[in-house]
Amino acid sequence: MSDLNVHGARVVLRQRQFIDVVDLAVRFVALHGRPYARLSLIVLLPSFLVTWGLGQAIDWAWGWLAVFALLPLAAAPFTVLASRLMFTEQVRLREVLAVTLRSVPRLVLARTLQTLAVGAALFILVLPAIWAQALLLFLPEVILLEQSRFFPAISRAGRIAHAQVGNVVLAVILLALFVGGTPFLADAAGRMVLDNLLEVRPPEPLTVVGGSALSLFGLWAALPFVSTIRFLFYIDLRTRTEGWDIQTRFAALAARSQQQEQGVSA
Repeated sequence: MSDLNVHGARVVLRQRQFIDVVDLAVRFVALHGRPYARLSLIVLLPSFLVTWGLGQAIDWAWGWLAVFALLPLAAAPFTVLASRLMFTEQVRLREVLAVTLRSVPRLVLARTLQTLAVGAALFILVLPAIWAQALLLFLPEVILLEQSRFFPAISRAGRIAHAQVGNVVLAVILLALFVGGTPFLADAAGRMVLDNLLEVRPPEPLTVVGGSALSLFGLWAALPFVSTIRFLFYIDLRTRTEGWDIQTRFAALAARSQQQEQGVSA
């Protein structure tokens, strides 16, 4: 059976290695390119303009600080979108944004907790910081998709991560390398295209001035892909630890949502 059911927009829930999750995320985003693109215009374009404006008008340190603060909030709608697209192709972005907005206070608390925990662990060693990030990795997903209150969500995220801690630590390292490396890769590739192909004078390198529109564009453009990887990995871990029950729950939620939509249209 194919991993992606084009007609039903479904993902077969089975155990996967992390590299398989990445491959599936690429195909999932490509398959549902239109809703991802529409949501990107709503969420990512303002995020890019705000962070680029701060970098240009004040200092790039402020621009990157704004990126750090906005990343989890900008990623959240794509997590919700991916969860909806698993069971239906007809997804209302208004509902996706509504779910995200209701979760913003808890997401801000989650980001604050993650920053404090990882920052405190860094005073000891790098490995404790990775461990702290691993235990809290799925806190946003639990808040968004399970609609859990903040403190129960902390415990819940820790249990999910602890069940497959080796895979989660690997995911933390690989995601950090990807997110951290994307601005440099986008800056280098963008400058090469501008200079060699378009014969346009490129901006100063990221390593010289501390930031650029190219590096920010690459980072924000990669966010939907990163969010989808996280979501599918979260689903994979829940499949491993809780079996096929998660598929039943998601299917029930999708069916209930469809019934409600049909009732409203009637």
